[in-house]
Amino acid sequence: MLIVAVVLLALITDTQAQSHTEYQVKAAFLYNFARFVEWPAEAFATRDAPVQICVLGENPFGSDLDQIVQGKSVSGRRVTVRNLRNGQKVRGCHIVFAGPLALARSKPALTGNDARGILIVGESSSPEGTMINFILENDRVRFEVNNRAATAAGLKISSKLLSLAIRITE
Repeated sequence: MLIVAVVLLALITDTQAQSHTEYQVKAAFLYNFARFVEWPAEAFATRDAPVQICVLGENPFGSDLDQIVQGKSVSGRRVTVRNLRNGQKVRGCHIVFAGPLALARSKPALTGNDARGILIVGESSSPEGTMINFILENDRVRFEVNNRAATAAGLKISSKLLSLAIRITE
């Protein structure tokens, strides 16, 4: 278990060292988050439904996120990317990335029954409303985890992923 966490950390550190942009690194993180989160069975409409990573509001990734997940699968499910407008329903999404403006504008869509089983990822100085929040620390992309919020949404975040967080709220 520790070996996987060390390999993941090395991959992320190596990715950052190769002069990738902040959003290329964040896109890689989003895909890897999918690998280390367990969703409740009801989060998927069918047995073969894909894991959907949704970008709410402005898409800062360009085509990077699409390229990273292309041809990839998680637990036998292919991974897809979907762009959503602010306020659009998040139903069917498994990971929602929302920048600070999208997070503020779409709070109702990101709470309640429609958001059950959805990992909400943000990048805000005030991480309220997110389960994983990206922060820049010494020019490196890091993240903090609100495990209490994830658990309340029916998600189980792997201890491997939690060990890489710089802060965890239980």
